[in-house]
Amino acid sequence: MLDLKLWQARLVSELGSIVKKVGYSSGIAEALKKTVVLSPSVYVVPKSEQNEDRDSTGFHGSLATASTDIVIVARDYGDATGNRATDELKTVTDAVFSALNGWLPSDASTRIHQRSSKRYGMLKGALIWVVTYDCQYIKGE
Repeated sequence: MLDLKLWQARLVSELGSIVKKVGYSSGIAEALKKTVVLSPSVYVVPKSEQNEDRDSTGFHGSLATASTDIVIVARDYGDATGNRATDELKTVTDAVFSALNGWLPSDASTRIHQRSSKRYGMLKGALIWVVTYDCQYIKGE
């Protein structure tokens, strides 16, 4: 598994004062428990990993593709439907994209790229957006 603390550190250094919190969570539901007060906030959440056998290419291991969700929470206390939270959300998603897309973590074999981006839902006036990023690394070498 990739060291997602590197991702968290990258987001902390790149997002600066744009967000109130950059955290790590074991799952989206766990991240959402932490969203009651802090907005906007960003959470790094491991998603999945797929391995491809690499013996035929001379590697003694496999090429793992790791997917990681970045959960972005934007709250608007004056609007339960989240309409005014979308401006804040766009600012944060653009900043996350700039920080991660094309970045090469020290433990990876390929640069990170964004795979998908979608609205997860609303929670107590907070708009939840999930962006999935993929990255590859050699596993078991």
